Amino acid sequence: MRQLQLVAFGAPSEVIELKTISEPILGEEDVLVSMEAAPINPSDFLLVRGIYGVRPNLPFSLGAEGVGRVTQTGSKVDIALQGKRVLILPTSEQGTWADQVVVPLRNLVPMSDEADPLQLSMIGINPATAYLLLNRYVSLMPGDWIGQ
Repeated sequence: MRQLQLVAFGAPSEVIELKTISEPILGEEDVLVSMEAAPINPSDFLLVRGIYGVRPNLPFSLGAEGVGRVTQTGSKVDIALQGKRVLILPTSEQGTWADQVVVPLRNLVPMSDEADPLQLSMIGINPATAYLLLNRYVSLMPGDWIGQ
């Protein structure tokens, strides 16, 4: 299985490497997801450069969210989930920039097969961050406009 890993902090082209790793092992409440799409978020750039709020132990598996299909389920997870498309909500267990990832069931949201996986993959972090910032730091009034 292939996985993009951060091996040092610095310029992305110099510190991100494609590695072959052993197949992940599922816990009883985990699922194995074959990735279809995993976005790059602003926090990823900061993390790679070493200027994010946290500095993970290296090597570190990159990617916080994404979309894929369930290919295997842990012993306490309904087998009917296999083959379903899911959104992976942010998790610190394993990065999503990989062929496959093990994800706790609590971090999955079932998604439609008709939806575009590239668009779906970006709905976990950025909208929630925007909502949080707008509600904590901005006093919006009815009729106000916001631009991005």
